[in-house]
Amino acid sequence: MQGIDKRIQSEISRIETYKKINRFPANWSYLGPLIENGLPNYNTFIFSWKGKDGNLAGGVYTARIVLQGDLRVNAPKVYMDDKFTHMHVYGHGLVCFPFIDQYKWKPSISIFDIATELEKMLDLPPDISSPANEKMKQLYEKNPQEYYDYLKDQATRFANNIPYQP
Repeated sequence: MQGIDKRIQSEISRIETYKKINRFPANWSYLGPLIENGLPNYNTFIFSWKGKDGNLAGGVYTARIVLQGDLRVNAPKVYMDDKFTHMHVYGHGLVCFPFIDQYKWKPSISIFDIATELEKMLDLPPDISSPANEKMKQLYEKNPQEYYDYLKDQATRFANNIPYQP
């Protein structure tokens, strides 16, 4: 890992340690750098997991955590893959994620923390005061059960997705 930022080295070490001490959740298939042409891209981390509870149960999801320069100063951006639809995900995949809002960003937040909080946020009741997807907000306001049914149907469609593996 020579030549990479000490913070990134620390992030990768933390993830590896969590795997060794069984703190890595069983439903997570991958959390680490994107591998392109056999080489790690340390500017993009991939988080791939299987929904275990609630509205995401059974679906296989992948998110990209894209670093925006120095993690001590700049919050990363998180994007969902697989045409995932949710009230807090813009049409192009960017997640509206208060946990890593640039104005609330704390350099102590780790990539592991981001993955943990993302999984939780996507399965919690949505914050309708901060929607990224107006269509999903309208569906939720019209009938919350229809919104949750949509997420469950989506999980069924995503059940056959292949988790990211480098």
